[in-house]
Amino acid sequence: MDLVRKTSPEKPTRRQFMIKVCKASASAFIGSAPLLSCRREAASPGSTLPNSFAGGDLRRDMVLAGMGEIGKDGKLMEMMGRYKDTLLATEGINSEYLELDSDMAREVFGKKVEDRRDWREVKDVIKRVCEITGASKVVIIGGTSVVPRPEIATSEVGCEVPGGEGDPSISSESLYMDFDGDFVPDEGFCISRLPSLGADPEPIIAALQTAIELHESGGLTLENPVRVGWCEPEEAGCYPSDEYCMRQDGCSRRDRLIALLPSSGLITFTGHGNAFRFFDNDRNIVFANTDVGLLDLRRMHPVVVGYFSCNTGDILERLGGESGPLAVEFMSAGASNFIARTGTFGITCADSVMGLLGEGRMVGDALFNSIRDAAKRNCLFLASALTLVLYGDPTLHKQE
Repeated sequence: MDLVRKTSPEKPTRRQFMIKVCKASASAFIGSAPLLSCRREAASPGSTLPNSFAGGDLRRDMVLAGMGEIGKDGKLMEMMGRYKDTLLATEGINSEYLELDSDMAREVFGKKVEDRRDWREVKDVIKRVCEITGASKVVIIGGTSVVPRPEIATSEVGCEVPGGEGDPSISSESLYMDFDGDFVPDEGFCISRLPSLGADPEPIIAALQTAIELHESGGLTLENPVRVGWCEPEEAGCYPSDEYCMRQDGCSRRDRLIALLPSSGLITFTGHGNAFRFFDNDRNIVFANTDVGLLDLRRMHPVVVGYFSCNTGDILERLGGESGPLAVEFMSAGASNFIARTGTFGITCADSVMGLLGEGRMVGDALFNSIRDAAKRNCLFLASALTLVLYGDPTLHKQE
């Protein structure tokens, strides 16, 4: 049976947040869970919602989902609490953290993850949680060694990839949101990840701090966009990779770019890539994970786009040195979101995503609406769109 699908919650004014008042319906059930009818009411000054599923009120707009040791860090849990309070106060979004493999998950939702390596088992628990809470947004807490990333073969979707690329895999959190089995994320749902390497909480804490600051300041600016790689030199903010010698010592254009990126609210990388680097057509390194350490992105908290390039959304172990994959490094440096690709083939839906984001839609809704629209075109568009992944808070939006 389909889940109840919800649109994004209405945003209240910043002087008054909203709470949901819910009551069970005796005549309607999702599986064995009662449907709750809810209305929004203004919260009285100082009122709060229960801060744990153990409190009895299970309705949530968003669930933060982790496993294993990731939820045992006191500093991370404190930051998670601040983030939940900020979301409720600024956006009217009620959220909660849940360890999917915990006894609480079994006691409250009737299921818990037993085998943390089995993404299908993880999906079953996520589906159950969304059924009961009514949550339409899920944020995975931790890297892929904490909560696995779903992976299927392209042939399972029914596609034959042109160009003799065989049967490449599709690896994406989007598959967690496909509750009806058609490989398309269900209408109204979206999912993102706050990345880490293993159970290291620091990149997650940085991402939560960024989200808190942006919600308190009104949202994303998307100002002073910079496009790196494939673009026309006459375009404003364009830095074509074959001219600015990004990685060559003594190149003034490289220094200029490093100086300008922290002043941009939207950074787009094009060309080729992997989990650690962006390349030009000749496989010269244009920008690497080690370059992120030269940037302080905490002033503008930009959206970083890497979905034109293959595999830039993967989370792999360190490849020499102390720098992690691009996703971890960008979020640690202060980026609001990193939108990237885990596949090696396909077509992007970039214009749609950026258009919706520019209109003020939440970044998670902008991306997943675009993925669903791509799925309507043909199988190859669907397979390609499914490789897109989102890091960071999915509820961020452009400032009004």
